[in-house]
Order: sequence, then structure tokens, then C-alpha cells
Amino acid sequence: MDALLKARDSMREEQRRKNRELMPRLAALVDEVRQQFPDAKVIWGEDLVTGHKVGQKPENENAFTIPKDYFPCATYDTNKRKAKR
Repeated sequence: MDALLKARDSMREEQRRKNRELMPRLAALVDEVRQQFPDAKVIWGEDLVTGHKVGQKPENENAFTIPKDYFPCATYDTNKRKAKR
């Protein structure tokens, strides 16, 4: 049973590596989102430059398109308290 779990984990890690190679801009976006939301999960994604896709696009309003010219932006600390007015 332990060997089966190790094989599954190895296969998942290999798929993650392949996805990052095939979809570098999507990988950058996911990395950026996970800095602020560590438990975020990718349901569907498409790298519009390379054309590769992952998952299945939902039919509801929770899906959005990242522009082709997307480039990771600066990160912001969302945990800071807002100044009182």
C-alpha cells in the first residue's frame, strides 16, 4: 500500500512539473494567488500564450479570463490594518 501511495505522489509531482513547463504564465498566476490564499485550488486554467489548458471551465460566474499580456505584479500585504478615517 505504501508503494502505491509513493507512486501516486510521484505521478502527481511529475504532472505538476509538466504543467508548469506547458503553462508558465498560468503557473506564475497560481503562485501569486497562493501567496495570499495558500489553500486556493485551480479548477480550470488556460495559458493563452501557449494554448495549453488544465481542468474544465465552469459554466458559472466564478471563471474569468487573464489577458494574454499578463505578467505577475507586485504582492501586497492584505493583512495590514486599514487606517482609520
